[in-house]
Amino acid sequence: MADDTAPQQAGTPAGTPRRVTVLTLGGTISARGGGADARLTGREVLDTPGITPAGVQVDLHDFRRVPSSSLTFEDLTALADEVRRAVAAGSGVVVVQGTDTLEETAFLLDLLCTTERPIAVTGAMRRPDLPGADGPANLAAALAVAADPGCQGLGVLVVLADEIHAARHATKAHTTSVATFASPGAGPLGGVVEGVPRILLRPTVPTRMCGLNLDPALRIALLTLSLGDTGELLDAVAEHPERYDGLVVAAFGAGHVPARLVEPLAALTARMPVVLASRTGAGTTLSHTYRGPGSEADLLHRGLIPAGPLAPAKARLLLHALLSSGARGPAGYDRPASPRASPTSTARASPDPPPGASFPRRPPGHFRYGRCVTTPGGPTVHLRNERSETWGVGMAERGRPRDTAADERILRAAQAQLMEHGYAGFAVDKVAEQAGVAKTTLYRRWPTKDHLAVAVVAHMQDDVPVTDTGDVRADLVAYAGRIADGLHHMRRAGGHGAADEHSVCVVAELIAAAARHPDIGVRVRAVFARRNTLVLDLIDRARLRGALRPATDPVVLFDQLAGALYYRLLITGLPVDGPYIERLVDSALHGALPPQENR
Repeated sequence: MADDTAPQQAGTPAGTPRRVTVLTLGGTISARGGGADARLTGREVLDTPGITPAGVQVDLHDFRRVPSSSLTFEDLTALADEVRRAVAAGSGVVVVQGTDTLEETAFLLDLLCTTERPIAVTGAMRRPDLPGADGPANLAAALAVAADPGCQGLGVLVVLADEIHAARHATKAHTTSVATFASPGAGPLGGVVEGVPRILLRPTVPTRMCGLNLDPALRIALLTLSLGDTGELLDAVAEHPERYDGLVVAAFGAGHVPARLVEPLAALTARMPVVLASRTGAGTTLSHTYRGPGSEADLLHRGLIPAGPLAPAKARLLLHALLSSGARGPAGYDRPASPRASPTSTARASPDPPPGASFPRRPPGHFRYGRCVTTPGGPTVHLRNERSETWGVGMAERGRPRDTAADERILRAAQAQLMEHGYAGFAVDKVAEQAGVAKTTLYRRWPTKDHLAVAVVAHMQDDVPVTDTGDVRADLVAYAGRIADGLHHMRRAGGHGAADEHSVCVVAELIAAAARHPDIGVRVRAVFARRNTLVLDLIDRARLRGALRPATDPVVLFDQLAGALYYRLLITGLPVDGPYIERLVDSALHGALPPQENR
C-alpha cells in the first residue's frame, strides 16, 4: 500500500541543479523597522543562512518593493508574465509578498499561469527585526516546495507556517497569528517536515481548464451587504454602469439579500454579470433551500450567477479574468440558464413568476471551474456546475443567445476590409454592412475599431496551428513559415501587391494603438501571449525529452526566432522565404541542441 505521507523525492538527474526563481514584491518579510525607507532588498531577505535547500539554484528578481495593499492589477499582470517566463525556462517559482493580499495574488496566478511546475507564494507575519520573525522559515519552506517535483500539478500553492495550501482555498484568517492562513472546508494539502514537503491530498479538478488573461482596464465592483443596508452603494453602481464591467455581491448567509434590493440587482443583470457570493468566509452558496423574496432561489432565477464556494474577493478575480478572456453571452457575457430550464434548453424562459413563488429544483452553474474552448472570436469560457452540467453561450434566462455565426461573419468581413483597405481605411460601419449585422450588434461585441482589429488578428492567429511531431526543428520551421506568411499578408494590407511599399502594416498599426491606449496594449499582448505560450510549451517539451540542452531557455530561443521575423518583415522589408526560415531556425537551435546533434 502506498504511503501518502512519505516525503516527495526530488527525482532530478544526478548533477542537475534544481532551479527556483524567486520574485520578491516587498511586504512584512522585508519591512525592517516598519517603515518604507528601511525595507530589505530581495537579496537581503534571501541571504539568511540555511534558507536555500541543498542542490537548488536560485535566480532572484527584486520585482517590486511595496506593501501588498499597494499592488495593482498592472503589477500582477507583469508578475504573471515573469512567472510564465520562469516556468517556460524549466524553473519552479516562489513569489514573496505581504500577506494582506497574498491569497488574492496566489489565486490570480492560479488563473493566469498554466503549468505543472510548482509555484509557491509566501510572506511573513512578523517583521524581520522583531523576536520570532517567521519570514526565513516561510521562505525556506516555499523554496523546498518550489524545488520538489513531487509538488507538481497542484496548482499555485500558499506556503506559510510549514503548511501547504491550495490557492483556491487559502484565506488569511487572523490579523497577527503566524499561522494565519487556513483553507476552510478543505484543509491544507500537506506540510513541510524537516525541510521536505509531504503532500497528503491532491486536488481532483484544476482551478481552471485553460490559462486565462487579465485586462487591468476592466473594473469589477464588490459590494458587501450589512444589516440595515438600504442600497446606497448598489445605487452608485447602477447609476454609473459605464464605470463597471461586472459586480460581485457578498450576500448574507448562503446567498440572501434584503427584499428591497432584489429588483435593482435583477435590473443590473441585463447590463453586466452579477455574481452572488457569501460574506461568511466558508461554505457554498445554496440554490433552492430558500425560495422567498431575496432568497438564493429568487436571485438565481433573476439572472445572478452563483459563486459556489468561492469567497467574494476571489469570485471578483475570477469574473475579472473570465471577462478579460472573452467570456460572452447575450449581453456580452455568459450566465447560467434559468433554474426552470433544462440543462440543454436554449429556448426562451417563460415569464417571471410572482414574488415568493417556488421554482422546480435545478442546480445552479457554479462558475468556479471554467472550460475554455476556441471560437472565431477568441476563447469562450463555458460555465460548469459541480455536477458537470455545462452551459454558457446561448443559455440565457432573458434575450436571445449570442449568434456565433454572426461572430464569424463579422470577423471574416473585418479581415477582408483590413486586407483590402489597410488600417487607415478600415471602417467599422462597412464591416457591419458586409457582415449583414446591425452596428449595435458589432459594437456590443467590439466597442472600437482597435478592439475589432485585435480580434481579427487573434482570429487569424487561431487559424495557425502549433504542431508537435516530436521533431523540434521541423516543428519550428513549419510554425515560423506560417507566421511569416501571415505577416506578409498583413504587411500588404491596403496595397495593390507585394511591391506596394505605401501600404501600412496592420501589425505596426496595432503596436501604435497599443502605445496610445493602455487597454488595447493589454489586449494586444494577450493575443500574442496566448499563441506564444503554445510555442514555448513545444520548446519546453523538447527540452524535457532531451532533444534540447537542459539549460535551454525557451523564452530566449523563441525571442530569437520571432524577433528576427518581425525585424525583417516590418523594418528592413526583406523577403522571408523557406531557405531563410530554415537558416534562422538552425542558427537559433545551434547552441540549444545536445552535443551529439550540434555538429
